[in-house]
Amino acid sequence: MFTLYQAFDILYDYDIFKEFKLALSDGKHVKEYIDALNNQILLHGDKLKLHFLENHDQDRIASRLTKKRHLNWLKFVFMIHGVNFIYAGEEFGNTHKPDLFEKDPIDWSVNDKEIHQAYLDAIKMKKHMERENIKVTVIEYLKDGKVRLSLNKPLEGKLHHIIDLG
Repeated sequence: MFTLYQAFDILYDYDIFKEFKLALSDGKHVKEYIDALNNQILLHGDKLKLHFLENHDQDRIASRLTKKRHLNWLKFVFMIHGVNFIYAGEEFGNTHKPDLFEKDPIDWSVNDKEIHQAYLDAIKMKKHMERENIKVTVIEYLKDGKVRLSLNKPLEGKLHHIIDLG
């Protein structure tokens, strides 16, 4: 059976994008997204997925979520296995979605320092997890939008991290 991974090293997360978008939109569908993500992990194992909060096809994340939810989702997508994609200006809190077919430069005067620092911290955390071989082994929906990530750190055992995605 042919799979896309025979042709590509990495794939967008579009196979579970419907669940992702619903979870982002109202925070009430986080369980469905976590179930879909866990199924994706079972199906594809260690194959690489490209995780994103926004891209050229999506509205800006800073225009869709409160800052608290934005930063919680940021931390979550950087902790799970895969490669992270940051779309031009996302890391500064831009809310204007650029037009792909007209000249529409990014407004670099938008600079939410808290959002920018959170992106720098997320990148640092991802690099640390890779360097120390820390892997998320279980993603469990708790309730009310809260998710527990169980991380396995070699020689030290399990760590648990709870993030509110609701």
